[in-house]
Amino acid sequence: GYTPLISACEAGRVEVVSMLLGRGADPAVVASESWTALMSASAGDDRRGAGRYVAVIRLLLKDGRVRVDARSRSGCTALWVACYWGHADEARVLVLEGHADHTIPNNEGVTPMGAAKQGKHGECARLLKVRIGHALEGSLPLSPSQHIQPHTTNHSCAIVCATVMQWFEGELERAALLSK
Repeated sequence: GYTPLISACEAGRVEVVSMLLGRGADPAVVASESWTALMSASAGDDRRGAGRYVAVIRLLLKDGRVRVDARSRSGCTALWVACYWGHADEARVLVLEGHADHTIPNNEGVTPMGAAKQGKHGECARLLKVRIGHALEGSLPLSPSQHIQPHTTNHSCAIVCATVMQWFEGELERAALLSK
């Protein structure tokens, strides 16, 4: 069964979630199918919820006890759930504020990017594309260093340059996403 906290998260009840957390409810507790409070909030649709689910996610993250990358029995994380349903606002908070790992696939091997693409959820896919430095799940090299002979000066320079460029691009995109 579901805990009161998970039920409140699923309903987007910000004030109830706040009260339950204040009274010691543990957001890391899992319910049936290993479903968490964060997954429940991530499944909520803020296009109709007037920002309630994003607020709930922020409360859970602020609490500090939540496991952002916890996996359900089917292997889904909260980020995977948000991307599957096309909830870009929720996914944005999980990625930018919760530092959710975008590389974790479900038990069928589908990553959050794959879930977003399957559902034709372009905004979620764009968010994740930015997060992974514009490398589309192995279809492009992650960095130029993958094409340079390992353990050479050029290789070391390429790694440093690729890392700096990915960081810089990520910071630019993060700033753009936060300004939305």
